[in-house]
Amino acid sequence: MKEEFGVKDKRIAFLGNLSHKKGVEMLIHSFQVIHQYDSEYTLHIGGKIQDSRYAIYLDHIIPELGLGTAIHYHGHIEKPLEWLENFSFILISSPLEGCPVGALEALSAGLTPLFYSF
Repeated sequence: MKEEFGVKDKRIAFLGNLSHKKGVEMLIHSFQVIHQYDSEYTLHIGGKIQDSRYAIYLDHIIPELGLGTAIHYHGHIEKPLEWLENFSFILISSPLEGCPVGALEALSAGLTPLFYSF
């Protein structure tokens, strides 16, 4: 099935505001491993960047790892369940949360979870 931005099967979502609770570094490095395995995978980040230091980090590390065309930032998502329909996987990298709403929404939408270490 073709989707607006490519093949749905190789589109990975991350849903949540980017903060220390989300494991931003692990998110990017986990995706890098997936992308090295198959460069057709793309990561789509939905959520606000809550700490300007993460914006600086992302601006640096994404090109450094050669992921500039593979990671897409969508900002705040008004209708998460509708947005999630465009993806097959949800990548969860949070080391701190006990009940991640983004993961629960993605599971309810039928996405396959990819947990770094939960």
